[in-house]
Amino acid sequence: MIYIFLDSNNNGISSESNSSQDSLEVRVGKNIMIPCPVLAEVIQQDGTFKALYWSYCASTSCTTIETKWSWLAGMNSDRETKVVHAGRYGNRINLTRNGTLIINSVQEADTTDYRCTVKRINYTS
Repeated sequence: MIYIFLDSNNNGISSESNSSQDSLEVRVGKNIMIPCPVLAEVIQQDGTFKALYWSYCASTSCTTIETKWSWLAGMNSDRETKVVHAGRYGNRINLTRNGTLIINSVQEADTTDYRCTVKRINYTS
Protein backbone atom coordinates (compact mmCIF):
# COMPACT_ATOMS: atom_id res chain seq x y z
CA MET A 1 0.00 0.00 0.00
CA ILE A 2 1.07 3.55 -0.62
CA TYR A 3 -0.50 6.83 0.42
CA ILE A 4 -1.44 9.75 -1.80
CA PHE A 5 -1.56 13.02 0.13
CA LEU A 6 -3.74 16.00 -0.77
CA ASP A 7 -2.43 19.46 0.02
CA SER A 8 -3.99 22.91 0.23
CA ASN A 9 -2.74 26.47 0.54
CA ASN A 10 -5.28 29.25 -0.01
CA ASN A 11 -3.57 32.42 -1.21
CA GLY A 12 -6.60 34.52 -2.24
CA ILE A 13 -5.88 34.21 -5.96
CA SER A 14 -7.10 30.66 -6.32
CA SER A 15 -9.02 28.03 -4.47
CA GLU A 16 -7.27 24.78 -3.68
CA SER A 17 -8.59 21.43 -2.63
CA ASN A 18 -8.46 19.62 0.71
CA SER A 19 -6.09 19.87 3.66
CA SER A 20 -2.61 18.47 4.16
CA GLN A 21 -4.14 15.95 6.59
CA ASP A 22 -6.16 14.17 3.90
CA SER A 23 -4.75 11.03 2.32
CA LEU A 24 -5.91 8.23 0.08
CA GLU A 25 -4.63 4.67 0.26
CA VAL A 26 -4.04 2.61 -2.89
CA ARG A 27 -2.26 -0.62 -3.80
CA VAL A 28 0.75 -0.46 -6.12
CA GLY A 29 -0.32 -1.24 -9.68
CA LYS A 30 -3.92 -0.11 -9.17
CA ASN A 31 -5.56 3.08 -10.44
CA ILE A 32 -6.63 5.95 -8.20
CA MET A 33 -9.16 8.72 -8.74
CA ILE A 34 -8.50 11.93 -6.80
CA PRO A 35 -11.47 14.33 -6.80
CA CYS A 36 -11.22 18.12 -6.82
CA PRO A 37 -14.28 19.19 -4.81
CA VAL A 38 -13.27 22.85 -4.85
CA LEU A 39 -14.20 22.99 -8.56
CA ALA A 40 -17.88 22.42 -7.73
CA GLU A 41 -17.66 25.05 -4.97
CA VAL A 42 -16.21 27.66 -7.34
CA ILE A 43 -18.79 26.90 -10.04
CA GLN A 44 -21.59 27.13 -7.48
CA GLN A 45 -20.33 30.53 -6.29
CA ASP A 46 -19.19 32.05 -9.59
CA GLY A 47 -21.08 30.06 -12.22
CA THR A 48 -17.84 29.20 -14.01
CA PHE A 49 -14.06 29.04 -13.57
CA LYS A 50 -11.00 30.25 -15.47
CA ALA A 51 -8.75 27.18 -15.18
CA LEU A 52 -8.03 24.14 -13.07
CA TYR A 53 -4.68 22.44 -12.66
CA TRP A 54 -3.19 19.58 -10.71
CA SER A 55 0.39 19.57 -9.48
CA TYR A 56 2.51 17.33 -7.29
CA CYS A 57 5.19 18.06 -4.72
CA ALA A 58 8.60 17.58 -6.33
CA SER A 59 10.57 18.55 -3.20
CA THR A 60 11.97 16.51 -0.34
CA SER A 61 9.74 18.42 2.07
CA CYS A 62 6.25 19.40 0.93
CA THR A 63 5.40 21.75 3.79
CA THR A 64 7.74 24.70 3.32
CA ILE A 65 7.42 27.94 1.38
CA GLU A 66 10.25 26.67 -0.87
CA THR A 67 8.28 23.57 -1.90
CA LYS A 68 8.50 22.98 -5.64
CA TRP A 69 5.19 21.99 -7.27
CA SER A 70 5.32 20.36 -10.73
CA TRP A 71 2.41 20.56 -13.17
CA LEU A 72 0.55 17.30 -13.95
CA ALA A 73 -2.70 18.17 -15.69
CA GLY A 74 -4.96 21.10 -16.47
CA MET A 75 -8.33 22.11 -17.83
CA ASN A 76 -9.66 25.39 -19.18
CA SER A 77 -13.17 26.81 -18.78
CA ASP A 78 -14.26 25.03 -21.98
CA ARG A 79 -13.36 21.75 -20.19
CA GLU A 80 -10.50 21.05 -22.62
CA THR A 81 -7.87 19.00 -20.79
CA LYS A 82 -4.13 18.55 -21.12
CA VAL A 83 -1.94 16.08 -19.22
CA VAL A 84 1.75 15.20 -18.99
CA HIS A 85 2.95 12.46 -21.34
CA ALA A 86 6.57 12.26 -20.23
CA GLY A 87 8.60 11.85 -17.06
CA ARG A 88 7.69 9.69 -14.10
CA TYR A 89 3.96 9.99 -14.82
CA GLY A 90 4.27 9.52 -18.58
CA ASN A 91 1.02 8.22 -20.10
CA ARG A 92 -0.41 7.30 -16.67
CA ILE A 93 -2.35 10.54 -16.01
CA ASN A 94 -5.91 11.38 -17.05
CA LEU A 95 -8.16 14.28 -16.10
CA THR A 96 -11.94 14.04 -16.21
CA ARG A 97 -14.21 16.93 -17.15
CA ASN A 98 -15.30 17.21 -13.50
CA GLY A 99 -11.69 17.84 -12.42
CA THR A 100 -10.91 14.38 -11.06
CA LEU A 101 -7.27 13.37 -11.48
CA ILE A 102 -6.71 9.72 -12.40
CA ILE A 103 -3.32 8.08 -11.87
CA ASN A 104 -3.13 4.70 -13.60
CA SER A 105 -0.89 1.88 -12.43
CA VAL A 106 0.20 3.65 -9.23
CA GLN A 107 3.87 3.22 -8.31
CA GLU A 108 5.74 3.59 -5.00
CA ALA A 109 7.32 6.78 -6.38
CA ASP A 110 3.84 8.35 -6.64
CA THR A 111 3.69 8.78 -2.85
CA THR A 112 3.71 12.55 -2.41
CA ASP A 113 1.37 15.53 -1.97
CA TYR A 114 -0.99 16.49 -4.80
CA ARG A 115 -2.68 19.86 -5.19
CA CYS A 116 -5.75 20.87 -7.17
CA THR A 117 -5.94 24.59 -7.90
CA VAL A 118 -8.94 26.34 -9.42
CA LYS A 119 -8.44 29.84 -10.78
CA ARG A 120 -11.53 31.97 -10.30
CA ILE A 121 -12.72 33.95 -13.31
CA ASN A 122 -14.05 36.82 -11.19
CA TYR A 123 -10.79 37.49 -9.37
CA THR A 124 -9.28 40.88 -10.14
CA SER A 125 -5.90 42.11 -8.95
